[in-house]
Amino acid sequence: MPLVDVATTLESLFGGRRVTKFRRGPDEYDVIVQVDKANRATPSDLGRVYARSATGALVQLSNLVDYTEETVPESYSHQDRQRSITLTAQLAEGRTQGDGVAELERLARDLLPDTYGYSWGGETREFVDSSSDALILFGLALLFTFLILAAQFESWVHPVTIFTGVALALSGGVTVLFCSRYWGPGLTDNLFSRFGLIMLIGLVAKNGILIVEFANQLRIQGRDAATAAFEAATLRFRPILMTAISTIFGAIPLMLASGPGAETRNPMGLVIVGGLTISTFLTLFVIPIFYIIMDRMVVGMTGKSSAHGLIRADEITKETQQMDSHV
Repeated sequence: MPLVDVATTLESLFGGRRVTKFRRGPDEYDVIVQVDKANRATPSDLGRVYARSATGALVQLSNLVDYTEETVPESYSHQDRQRSITLTAQLAEGRTQGDGVAELERLARDLLPDTYGYSWGGETREFVDSSSDALILFGLALLFTFLILAAQFESWVHPVTIFTGVALALSGGVTVLFCSRYWGPGLTDNLFSRFGLIMLIGLVAKNGILIVEFANQLRIQGRDAATAAFEAATLRFRPILMTAISTIFGAIPLMLASGPGAETRNPMGLVIVGGLTISTFLTLFVIPIFYIIMDRMVVGMTGKSSAHGLIRADEITKETQQMDSHV
């Protein structure tokens, strides 16, 4: 008996085959040949199937073939045109998504053959993709902030001074985020916490600008670096404190938010509140000190103060105004 006859018989009786159609009034119906459901429920039902031979005689299928019962998947999933297996897991208590990604990557390197590969899916894929994107955004934020500060102060020196306060804020935000696991449910490092760190760059740079800009103005008036830095930190204490307090209180609702989506807002709010609180008080001491240190470094390397360009520019402006008044 040809194999195709056996396959056709099994397909018709167990899978169903549409053989014709009939009409009843305005409706049209399919005619499907198939064994009743009760007679195709177990493997033993295959033994009662008959197939017609080339001579027209009915031959019981059990006389022609042997069958075994096995388990196979309902479907074969593919990823990038290759056979794939999807693994799903839950994080252990106290572990972050970053910890899980790092551990699975280690296991993949140690256990998978060279011909096997892996890729991420779902929330983990978004986490991995956003991590690289956030690092790029973070680097660009630092670069553009530095260039803008260099253009504002017409110097490559004092942007470094301001960045000491930014470094304090970033380290403070990361420290508070890490320590959150000791006073409650630990918040994880995610895309939103990294956005909070990017926001800290601008928020804390503002405090440094207030001090350095005022110190430069005092240098133009003839103060030395130490006196100018001390007076700038003293006189700018109130505006720095007022803006910092308003920003901190504005971020507290994010830190204490509850309900749907709170797990994304809480890390951002905590990073902003913690980083800005720590940096506000430390920058009042650190930035003036670094201002003096950078000025002495410039004097030692060039023989001129770091405010020499600003002082010379102010002298040229005054000379130009005097010439205009004479004319």
